[in-house]
Amino acid sequence: MKRNKIKLRELIAYFLYPILRIKNYLLSYFSNQNGRLIVVLYHDVNTNQIDKFASQIDWLSNYWEFITPRQFELMSKGVLPIDKNYILLTFDDGFYSNGIVATKVLNPRNIKAIFFIVSEFANIELEVNARKFIAKNILPELSPMQVPLDQYNLNWNDLKDLIKNGHMIGSHTKTHCRLSEVSSNQNLRTEIIESADEISKNLSIDVKHFAYTFGTLEDFSEDALTVASDRFDFVYSGLRGYNSKKTSNYAVRRHSVSPENSLPLLGFLLEGGADYRYKKSLNVIDSWANKLL
Repeated sequence: MKRNKIKLRELIAYFLYPILRIKNYLLSYFSNQNGRLIVVLYHDVNTNQIDKFASQIDWLSNYWEFITPRQFELMSKGVLPIDKNYILLTFDDGFYSNGIVATKVLNPRNIKAIFFIVSEFANIELEVNARKFIAKNILPELSPMQVPLDQYNLNWNDLKDLIKNGHMIGSHTKTHCRLSEVSSNQNLRTEIIESADEISKNLSIDVKHFAYTFGTLEDFSEDALTVASDRFDFVYSGLRGYNSKKTSNYAVRRHSVSPENSLPLLGFLLEGGADYRYKKSLNVIDSWANKLL
């Protein structure tokens, strides 16, 4: 049943993607809005997926211009214009595979990304303990024995290498907990603030970007956003949509994708084919963010 749903989704995307591209081009042309700004989210990219990932990046480069995290900051603040189709690349969780992807795919193409890491995950020294952490905190539907052997964590030295190559490190909480289930303000501060402080201490950087875990509205809370706004300049969700200078920096939209997505499906998602499903959730998060102004 699941496989049939995937095939149906791919088939729909195959036919609708070119229609969406033409529609968005015409809307942009007649409204004199010459550009769009999107953020893309990946998680683990295993060894067998690297070639697929590279193909996606090269394909996207034909239609979107990759920007640096710093350029994204300036566009969000209205300092730089959004006059083309721009795309920012992000990765969540801090899997070791992210470092391989950076070395083999991103660095040769001079593409800079934000890597949102879980501070307690980065502290782990043994791979077997990293897989236990993954099963308990990041992929709780798996047992430690089901976590692939090549799935473990980036350590602090790995993260320093990413920084040396021009990438940015953001916070993704202390333990990868679901923030909507954290009741006390002190525990929220532990997960959100202490995580950033630890990253800053270990890497000697200023941590300005935060992505909450799991990504849906149900996984976040207004109290968590309020705490995050005390420490960060940008807060990222997993809710699909375009960003603009009018989008609150505390309600950044992101498109979650996978190396396993076909190119038509990838294009369909980034052209907004599934955005309608997230409008109500975005309205809620936008209302929370507007209270912080």
